[in-house]
Amino acid sequence: MRKWILVLCCAIAVLGNSALARDWFVRAGSDGDGSKEKPFKDPAFALEKAESGDVIHVAAGVYNGKLDNANWIVSVPNLKLLGGYDAKFAERDPWKNPTELRFNKSSKVRCSGTLIKGEKDHSGCVIDGFILDQKDSNAYQEGPYGDIDLRLCPKDTIVMLASPGVEVRNCVIMNGSNSGVLLEGEGCKFENNIVMNMAGTCLLELRGSNQSKATTVKGNTFLFAWSPNYGNGGPDGIGVKVGSGTKVEILNNVFQNCDNHGIYIGTKFDKVTLKNNCYWMNGFSNIKFFIDGRDVALDNANMGDIDDLGLKAAEGNAAADPALGGLDPKWMRKFINRTAAERGKVTMDDWNQLRQLVGAPLEAEGGKGPTGFAMAYDLKQALKLIPKSETLGAHPKKLEVAFSAGGAAGAAEQKYEAATWETLLNNPQSIDGRRVEIPGVFGSGKSWYPIAGISEKEYAGVEFYDIRQQPGLAPLIYIRKGTNAEKTMDSVQAWNGQGEPVDKFIFRGTVKFDPACEARFKGTLLVESIAPFSAKAAAGAARPVGRDWFVKAGSSGDGSREKPFKDPWQALEKCTPGDSIHVAEGEYSGKLKTGYWAINVRMISMLGGYDADFKERNPWKHPTRLGYDKNSKAWTEGAFIRGQDDHTGFIFDGFVLDGSDVNKYNAEGDLIPDQSSRNALIELVSPDCTVRNCVLVNGSLGSITMVGEGGTIENNIILNFHW
Repeated sequence: MRKWILVLCCAIAVLGNSALARDWFVRAGSDGDGSKEKPFKDPAFALEKAESGDVIHVAAGVYNGKLDNANWIVSVPNLKLLGGYDAKFAERDPWKNPTELRFNKSSKVRCSGTLIKGEKDHSGCVIDGFILDQKDSNAYQEGPYGDIDLRLCPKDTIVMLASPGVEVRNCVIMNGSNSGVLLEGEGCKFENNIVMNMAGTCLLELRGSNQSKATTVKGNTFLFAWSPNYGNGGPDGIGVKVGSGTKVEILNNVFQNCDNHGIYIGTKFDKVTLKNNCYWMNGFSNIKFFIDGRDVALDNANMGDIDDLGLKAAEGNAAADPALGGLDPKWMRKFINRTAAERGKVTMDDWNQLRQLVGAPLEAEGGKGPTGFAMAYDLKQALKLIPKSETLGAHPKKLEVAFSAGGAAGAAEQKYEAATWETLLNNPQSIDGRRVEIPGVFGSGKSWYPIAGISEKEYAGVEFYDIRQQPGLAPLIYIRKGTNAEKTMDSVQAWNGQGEPVDKFIFRGTVKFDPACEARFKGTLLVESIAPFSAKAAAGAARPVGRDWFVKAGSSGDGSREKPFKDPWQALEKCTPGDSIHVAEGEYSGKLKTGYWAINVRMISMLGGYDADFKERNPWKHPTRLGYDKNSKAWTEGAFIRGQDDHTGFIFDGFVLDGSDVNKYNAEGDLIPDQSSRNALIELVSPDCTVRNCVLVNGSLGSITMVGEGGTIENNIILNFHW
């Protein structure tokens, strides 16, 4: 028994945190770390952190996405996105606790019309318990029930998912300017949803061919699929559109008031099962097929012929009133002014029955032309749309509340010991089975899996280069698919062995050594997480302690506190790593009044804002101005503060830089850009530089150019810059 426990523990250790599902929590108005105690403020932040198998729990509220972009991307497999919770995550009932993903009408962000989109491999993802309403991205004519203006609306499907095994359930998807949902992949499930009021091709579209598993569409309510040509049998105004050869089971659904067809099925419909569905007042047909180059339509009168079509299975399909409760009478009064077109299949008796239900006046034979088109339907009214039969259509559900055993967000991270690239390359057996962190660079992806226990199904292979730009052969490391580490890999450019790598990281994971593998390098790293590389952290050494230099305008000394230098350039020529240059208030113009200061020593500090006696430092009270003396003829083109050679760790703190010293202005005082300096005021190109407590004004190009990684810019006033 102990042996098996040990094996299990080792297996868990090798898999790491990424193999264990985690719970992430979201609540509108919160701004935390994703834990239950401190939820994220929007699902977008959870989606950025979540890995394969994780669960995102979202409380009732309105969510507009990151930066109001109204777009939520699912890009890892087996992820669950669950809405409908109360504020304490103790109850889940999507009809009682509406969790809305939608647009912010007051936002100036340009958004697509797609709210939820699957990217990469998102197989097995679950979208459960959300309100997806496109209304606020649409344009409508004036009035409480103004027609949609499709010229000014997005042309995007609201939900687009294209991987196998996807599930969408317990959702309300409404007010689309195009189609509602697209599912493309085998074995999907679409259950207990309300999909309504779409002004595009269809409410739900299913695509796929050569599928071994059928997609299930069960217990949904499909309402109000609009077409500009009501009842003419065209290729729009469809409830569910089934692609040619798609394997699907359509069970226990309601199809009501689709302008043309309840269901449209392409060729090869012998893979389609239709059971126990209810069809009511669909404009041209309840079910339409395409056979031998001809359209075949089943309406109320010939529903009995369904057995003749050669479907995989067909039983219990009925043209009958589902007794849908909660229809908005004011909206319906405008909707029902439809004409029973010459080719249409809805009789005036049916229309008048509906008119009577909502209290509208009855019409004579022929009816009137439509007076409304895809008017916005109110969410509160939509939540009341419940069929009388408990076995038909979508119904409110109180859902299970359960959290995964893998751990909550915000749990303590694993500890890793430092290791080197050379050790992984040449002596991996010495660190076999240990959790390590190694600085490195992504090379090209490789689909080669020579080490036992590592498969393409679970891992992505990639070349792993040393951070010190050593080209040549490199070991392969493996990144678990569906993790944040894979997201990082996909977001960066592989190093090609030429020049300095742009993207450097700390790779953390477990080493695996296999002496029997056929690869040249017998060791690998199973990556669990990736963090940005910091030169400061990698150095592993404290900032050196150097000497102090002192500068005061008008002085002419040796740089001591008693006899300060007259300008910082003198200290910069003398200083060594770790030194600090203390500069008193006043105006300084550089060596020979050239108006610049070169920084070419590592780990030095320039500190301004001192009083004349160096007893007090307050940059706002004691302004220390570095610039160009306009009476000088020695200015050289470039920034005032110029990083040269290796100036890693440079600190610039407490100074005033004014670009007007080197700018040209016309008689009215306007800047003349082409005759002014085309440089930033500060240019730093080494890692871990800092600019703080400074006032930077009047630049003709920019304020700070900071190229090196790990920089800090804080507590500065930066204003009035051109370009």
